[in-house]
Amino acid sequence: AELHLTTENPLQPDELAEIREQGEVLNSLLAKLPRTQSEALVLRHVAGMSLSEIANVTGEKQETVKSRIRYAVSFLRKELRVVA
Repeated sequence: AELHLTTENPLQPDELAEIREQGEVLNSLLAKLPRTQSEALVLRHVAGMSLSEIANVTGEKQETVKSRIRYAVSFLRKELRVVA
């Protein structure tokens, strides 16, 4: 699936290339995230849903969804630097 990068804190192209090359690593890292964060991240970047759509589906406030995505991206960036 194609990633849709439209959050306020999008991944950079070099980060995307690294993620694509390390699919197994990404899957294992996603499994380490709290379910709510991985769910929000996947819905945003894989399913291409808007923040309001994710909020409606999860029953959370839009700001909560945005925070979960931000924390998930931050965790992935940190962990991918360690792996690289």
